[in-house]
Amino acid sequence: MSLPLLMVRRGAMFHPADDLAAEDMLAVPNGKPVLVEVRNPRSLPQHRLLFKMIREVARATPTPISENALRQWLTVRTGHVDVMPLGFGKTYEAPRSWAFDKMTQPEFRKLFEDVVQLILTEVCPNLPESFTDEFLKLVAGRDREEPNKPSRRVA
Repeated sequence: MSLPLLMVRRGAMFHPADDLAAEDMLAVPNGKPVLVEVRNPRSLPQHRLLFKMIREVARATPTPISENALRQWLTVRTGHVDVMPLGFGKTYEAPRSWAFDKMTQPEFRKLFEDVVQLILTEVCPNLPESFTDEFLKLVAGRDREEPNKPSRRVA
């Protein structure tokens, strides 16, 4: 079992950082030893904001597109890919994972900036002006701060 949990240290104890972490912690076996890896997490507010942006863009497009398909397209178009050889001189660009354990905060911040720029330059011009105005308000509230709370990862 591998379950990342956002925790806060108080004294010599770790406590769930929020209600979601408390709920997730119920999946950890009670009274059994677990291995804990402490590391600084990526910015959860920035992570959530990026997914909210993608949801809003997907909803605004005139042709239905899933949030996942849009996320993959944005990932590839911004160059956040792994180039996979297919043989015969051909390659495939596989979108990189956005998972917390696959990307550092500086890498995620770069992805975030690249995605916002791509949406503003290539997507918004094809959507109603009212959407662009709302998107710009959403972007203005973005979280650029690095988190300073340790997380708890249970394996």
